[in-house]
Amino acid sequence: MNYLEFFLFVEDHLWSLCFFTLATTAFYLFLYKRYYNTIFDPFFLVFLISGISASTVFFLFYNGAIKERYLYQFLVSEIAFIIGFFTFKSIDFHKYLGCVNVLPSKVFSDRFSDILFYLTSFLHIVFQLLTYLVVGIPLFLDSRMATFAGGSGFGVV
Repeated sequence: MNYLEFFLFVEDHLWSLCFFTLATTAFYLFLYKRYYNTIFDPFFLVFLISGISASTVFFLFYNGAIKERYLYQFLVSEIAFIIGFFTFKSIDFHKYLGCVNVLPSKVFSDRFSDILFYLTSFLHIVFQLLTYLVVGIPLFLDSRMATFAGGSGFGVV
């Protein structure tokens, strides 16, 4: 099945794809919920994408596009991964190498970090808007790569 056939197949069975995507992603996020803190945690994105990609196998099997053996192979590999993930813990290299953290736990004060965050966020938004005013919105250009091409910087940096 090539990309075109797959997308036409998805178009015909869109509701079952939505169901399996939501169900599988919810299961993955529930299973690994103690490994991520917020939706901004990089692990959250990994588990979200894993759930979405795993739903493709269930979707294709449910609609008869793949054989049973492919589903069983996928289930065995997923179960083996989950068992390995919850069984083995990461190695603490600092314990074995005798590394000591020479930096204090707080290099900068919380107030300084807050000010720096707001300042850099503000500057990023201002320079992005300045780029949109001078060059244009990249989505509407002939090539989105032409936004910063040619080295026509503003001379600020």
